[in-house]
Amino acid sequence: MENKVIKFEPKDGLNANYRRRSGFTRAYLVITEKLEIVLECRIYWTASRCYACLWIRGECAACGGGFAGDCGYDRESAAIATAIQAAGVTLEKDIDGVGREAVEGAFRAIADRLVPKGIKFEVFSTYE
Repeated sequence: MENKVIKFEPKDGLNANYRRRSGFTRAYLVITEKLEIVLECRIYWTASRCYACLWIRGECAACGGGFAGDCGYDRESAAIATAIQAAGVTLEKDIDGVGREAVEGAFRAIADRLVPKGIKFEVFSTYE
């Protein structure tokens, strides 16, 4: 799903406790052709909640955290949506609870805003 950043006001919205109370399961990375990490998002799970910790690097550094619980929707994308908002990023399309394709589209949109024109980048997803 394509997306676009409509507003970016960098914030420090990370709650470090999200990393302490749950198990690491995945990371998303946006890496440029110069091997620079522009964005990193780590996913942590407990039995009933998903936590996301997001770091945006570079001149416009920001970070944010979010979590999602309950059932009936994609908790990972919901937690990431909250983390993106906590970092000060407003997206054109909401990704809350709609899945991994929307998450990767959001990360591409953020990288489009941050990476200088002409420099290529890719979104990677890692698994433990």
